[in-house]
Amino acid sequence: MVRRANYKDLKELNVLGNVIDPNFSNLFNLREILKDKYSQIFVYEKDQKIIGFLHITKLYETIEIINLAVLEAYRHQQVASNLLDYMMSEMTGEIIKFILEVNVNNLAAINLYEKFGFKIANIRKNYYNKEDAYLMIKGGEGE
Repeated sequence: MVRRANYKDLKELNVLGNVIDPNFSNLFNLREILKDKYSQIFVYEKDQKIIGFLHITKLYETIEIINLAVLEAYRHQQVASNLLDYMMSEMTGEIIKFILEVNVNNLAAINLYEKFGFKIANIRKNYYNKEDAYLMIKGGEGE
């Protein structure tokens, strides 16, 4: 089940955030993010346990995907796809462009985003601690 995150989820979200970066809780103050009117976090819950989340920022008609994480044991089970589907359906009509950065070596994520219609727009050199990232875009003037 996909739903919006709440304050009760903070501990689980920080643990899951460590999948993205071991320093996640220092990089992202989730309590503040949940209060921020421009940011949203969607969680994927299974058996009352958060197994994935999607963190976005919405500015005008653009959404930037900040974080997408799924526990390793639940990967390749449509969790990330369901989170993206839910977010895109929630934003129907308001949003015309989606953007994100992804490590050039993260082929699984790149394939997922391409499945959703994202295209590589540029390369950001040394974006992830000396590793390059692709800037990927869906929608906007480029389509």
